[in-house]
Amino acid sequence: MAGGWERKLKSVLSAMSYYFSGDEAVAEGAIAAGCRYYAGYPITPATETFETITSRFREIGAVSMQMEDEIASICPCIGASWAGAKAMTVTSGPGLSLMQERIRYAVMTETLVVIVDAQRAGPSTGQSKVTALRQVGVEVAEYPLQTVELVRRRLIHMREVTNGTEDNQGIL
Repeated sequence: MAGGWERKLKSVLSAMSYYFSGDEAVAEGAIAAGCRYYAGYPITPATETFETITSRFREIGAVSMQMEDEIASICPCIGASWAGAKAMTVTSGPGLSLMQERIRYAVMTETLVVIVDAQRAGPSTGQSKVTALRQVGVEVAEYPLQTVELVRRRLIHMREVTNGTEDNQGIL
């Protein structure tokens, strides 16, 4: 990789094939990167990361704590970072909003903390509906199979525009 940013991490898993959800991949990536402290509150869709990391931390002797809310989740991560641990928390959009005062405190004190926002798109999270998003060329679907089909169609469209076989007037 250019610029010397490439770094190989020692795997904490045995060599074989794995099938991970995104939440499990976040947990395994954190462990591989040396995270040894986790504090979180199980909020959908971040609950699976919380469950995975708690289970895996028992195996490697790391510390995980379930806190009473999202605000309380960020505070011990700041303290763990001060104590020299690689610390993280995982939350969802509303939880991230609740953490803003402590996030600003961490920034002000130059404290390193990893915060994962496990956000899902949809009208209930303030995301625009499909019709408004199509105006800017982004598609969101309510169901996973529809999402796969929309992404496939969008990639085909982008390839056609790039190859000059379409005049770039339509979205799909």
